Amino acid sequence: MSLDVSLFYLLNLHHRMLSDEIRTKAFQKAIFEKVNPGDVVVDIGTGTGILAFFAIQAGAKKVYAIDTSNIIEVAKQIARDNRILDKIVFIQNDSREVVLPEKADIIISETIGSFGLEENICGTLLHGKQNFLKPGGKIIPEEIELYLTPVFCEGKLENIKWEFLKNYDINNDSLSDIAVHNTYKTNLIESNIVSCPKLISKINFTNIEQISYVFKTQFNLQNCKINGLGGWFKAKLSSNVYIDTSPFSSPTHWMQTYFPLQEVVEAFKDKSTIEVEIRNHPFGNSCFIEWNIRTSVREYHHTTFNGLPSIERFFDMYGIS
Repeated sequence: MSLDVSLFYLLNLHHRMLSDEIRTKAFQKAIFEKVNPGDVVVDIGTGTGILAFFAIQAGAKKVYAIDTSNIIEVAKQIARDNRILDKIVFIQNDSREVVLPEKADIIISETIGSFGLEENICGTLLHGKQNFLKPGGKIIPEEIELYLTPVFCEGKLENIKWEFLKNYDINNDSLSDIAVHNTYKTNLIESNIVSCPKLISKINFTNIEQISYVFKTQFNLQNCKINGLGGWFKAKLSSNVYIDTSPFSSPTHWMQTYFPLQEVVEAFKDKSTIEVEIRNHPFGNSCFIEWNIRTSVREYHHTTFNGLPSIERFFDMYGIS
């Protein structure tokens, strides 16, 4: 098994995911609820293979474990160490390029981003359902709900815009322009939230036939200011198992997503309505996200297409929040 720098980054990322007990135990419980002895299972985005291993523990006779990255070599070694390599077929490829010799009873996919959609789980599971799943087969997760709210996070916007560089007489305009077109994982607290959070989408993967990627809503604001939007998800893994990543629930590695504005929108003294639109543009196993906000004064348009894809990795590496 060859190692490279990207694999070390992936191992660090997967360590954070697997050490999140809320996430890992929830998927384990759902898999044990839904997998029956003798089932064929497809695990899309298997990573280090843990969910595939849970399926074997639950009685699956075979698991097709698919991942695009070379971390799948780590998964193979773990399977070998646990003497279950003969029950798992590891496939390093995009699941959309894979043809399986048989249909599956269950599809599992933990390709869920901080806001739910960033890893294109909708496209992944729609393709999986159409190409891998037996009629009446099961999917984990069954459903995902997306929530959004206007927020004001003191100092957050200034920090991500690299305003601290001005302390060293360095112009930060270019970095600032890039930064406001990216989304950021963050831990929101109740005082950050300036309006009642709204459910903007409910996606049922079991019944999914087509996907809507445009979500619109409105918020009423009064006596507050905002510098972004906060988003999170609630996933139904099975009839008895849910993961809720809201700031009102126990913290997870997903945290919440911060969608910055270019500037602080000052206090809405009188009751005012803002219009919000989120657009998701799938691109392979990822996506570009737009967030557009219209106030009574002006409109704000953002898209991760104009951001630097590696900037969040940079912030994670150096602990900038």
